[in-house]
Amino acid sequence: MTYVEIFEKAKAAMADCKTDVVEGNLAAQINITGEGEGVFYIEVKDGALNVEPYNYYDNNCVITVADDKVVKMTSARIDLLNAAKRGDLTIEGDMDKAALLNKLFKSGKKPAAKKTDAKEEKPAKAKKAAK
Repeated sequence: MTYVEIFEKAKAAMADCKTDVVEGNLAAQINITGEGEGVFYIEVKDGALNVEPYNYYDNNCVITVADDKVVKMTSARIDLLNAAKRGDLTIEGDMDKAALLNKLFKSGKKPAAKKTDAKEEKPAKAKKAAK
């Protein structure tokens, strides 16, 4: 994927995030490595979420993550803090703010769709009334 595709998907994944899970303000810069290399920022300020394709030098934390993991991270399919422990990404700066960022990602996660059985049950045939 290109940087623009990654950014747009990451931003869309965060569209349903609930900013009320963040107390105060939060500013994080996301550095993308790999083929889709680039940078964007995530900010929650005064209850408003901003996700923009720019450097954000006045940040609380900087996350450096491979291009194939960005959308998984922003859609909470991978846990930010556990991924850092595994070495799948790096976090620099305020770890408490990184934990808030993780909470923000999780707040927008949609519940898993219910699996339906491949065989749909057919409605029972009505019995003919006896004469």
